[in-house]
Amino acid sequence: RRLLGAKRSRLVGLVPRRSGATGEPEEGALSRAVAELQDRLPPDHPFSSNVGAIRRFLVARKLDVDAAIVMMDKHVAWRAENLPVRLTPDILAELRKGKFYILPGAKDFNGYPVVVVRSGLFDPKTRDLDTCIKAFIYLLEQSLAELGETGKFSIMYDRDGFSVRKNFDFDLLKAWAAIASDNYPERLASVALYPSGSVLAGLWSVVSVFFDPRTRAKIKMVQSEEELAKLIPKEALPPRYGGTSTYEFDPDMVYGTANFVAA
Repeated sequence: RRLLGAKRSRLVGLVPRRSGATGEPEEGALSRAVAELQDRLPPDHPFSSNVGAIRRFLVARKLDVDAAIVMMDKHVAWRAENLPVRLTPDILAELRKGKFYILPGAKDFNGYPVVVVRSGLFDPKTRDLDTCIKAFIYLLEQSLAELGETGKFSIMYDRDGFSVRKNFDFDLLKAWAAIASDNYPERLASVALYPSGSVLAGLWSVVSVFFDPRTRAKIKMVQSEEELAKLIPKEALPPRYGGTSTYEFDPDMVYGTANFVAA
């Protein structure tokens, strides 16, 4: 199964549709668009009464009702094909590497949960792309499970130990961008790229084209621990990020010691 749908046979070479401008829509116009879209959905549509989801997809399509309906229908088909993600041994093994994980109990200053992505642990030569994508979707679904349709999450993109030659996974980042743009619109609150510098700026110029304008506006280059502490409270951050939390990712604590396949 391909995670980007039947019409997307390859991850490489695809640029996701732009999903909106950087500005917020006027509330009155958004409410009218919501009402119009609801009137046009059949009663048995999965999103017919889900105002939160309707709002997100409308914002992603600049309040274009026709485009939002098309996007929602594609998303419904994508969810039917790909969710829930079964926690198979290969996906569990990928999650246990600690390349990305939810920071337990941590919230940014806007109250959103924080997902840590450790780019220094990436290696495109050793990972299976499809497995890595499924693992991230599993984690994303976990982080959103208790937030409702208007909930968002933040990402702390840790560049410690990162090497362009070994760790830069262009295909994976492009695939993540496409899935997030098409299926998780308006879910991302912010991304802190830490620590940033000239190398990161160059890489960002390469991959930024695959993110829609609203997403690009949420991504922040963070150069110091002091800047990072303005986005995520120090008590939520481990010491290596200048914080006071004692948490360190332990795969046995998070996922247990047994390999298993979830029903």
